[in-house]
Amino acid sequence: MFISTIPEFIALIMCLINFRKKRYLHYLYMFATWFFLWLGNLILAIGYLTLNLIVYKIGLFVTIPLTFFIMLLVDSISRESIDPFKLSVVMIVSTLAFAFGLEKDVIRLNVSKLGETGPSVVGKFNYALAASFLVFSILWFYYFLILYLKSPKSLKRIAFINLLGAIIGGPLAGLAYTTGIVWYLPGTDYFLIAIGALLTTYSFSKEPKLGYILPFKVSRLLLIDVESGLPLFSYTWDNSGLIDSFLFSGAIHGITHILNESLHKGLVREIKLEEASLIIKATEKEYPIVFVLITNKTSAILNQSLELFAEEIARTIPKEKIEEVTINQSSNLEIYVNSAFPYVVSYT
Repeated sequence: MFISTIPEFIALIMCLINFRKKRYLHYLYMFATWFFLWLGNLILAIGYLTLNLIVYKIGLFVTIPLTFFIMLLVDSISRESIDPFKLSVVMIVSTLAFAFGLEKDVIRLNVSKLGETGPSVVGKFNYALAASFLVFSILWFYYFLILYLKSPKSLKRIAFINLLGAIIGGPLAGLAYTTGIVWYLPGTDYFLIAIGALLTTYSFSKEPKLGYILPFKVSRLLLIDVESGLPLFSYTWDNSGLIDSFLFSGAIHGITHILNESLHKGLVREIKLEEASLIIKATEKEYPIVFVLITNKTSAILNQSLELFAEEIARTIPKEKIEEVTINQSSNLEIYVNSAFPYVVSYT
């Protein structure tokens, strides 16, 4: 089992490095997941080698939070908030595992097929741990499968490596346990989980955009002149289903103007459709530009990035020169776009 802690520790260090660089929340949840995996595996190895049943049970208790943190991980890369249904399932299986683990004689010494004596789990505690690991495996495999299927061609290769990690650490590790391979090679299941953890961490380290494929799909960023309604700059991540930027800018200008004039309730901040949302940042009094971000779903990080982008443009480009810059120096504006939206996935 000790050998499994090596790839787990490497994954931990990679997660810390990634979080220090990007501060993305899913890196933090990934670190927490692999930390409990590494710590639990280390304690289990000590308990196995010393044949100490109490230490071995403590190691099993430490691994139970894995399911909770893998749930936080997959929710952080697929939605804005925690799914209450998944949370309920995770809390039930985790509580049962803790409760049954407190019973007596749930850890016993057994002899493996190779003649090695070591601790093993029996009774309700065994079933509860199996249920917890099943939920862990399903969450890991299912969401990374969806991530692979929805990833663009440019990210397919790294998304496949990520999926491979989920397959090895989820279904294959479970298969090693249910088929009894662990009785011939103790710790096989934990070693497979460790390899899966390392592959997953490597994938997200190599391409941080993997964490932003599922939550939303951004199509276009537009800079629209407040007075004329003409597009001054357009940046596209996904051009499927988009109309001409001049027509679109005119429509947005007309809608926002009518709403402002008729309701007098302030500037339009967002327009929601059934399958798309328009996030609007307008600074009419300070800057004659409306910033529009077209996406299939709104997100706090998208709102923050658009705010930062608008502030950076207003701070660095005088309003008298904005039209000249957008027309003649669009490549310079793309630098601002990449700086404000480094995580947005391109489908063009």
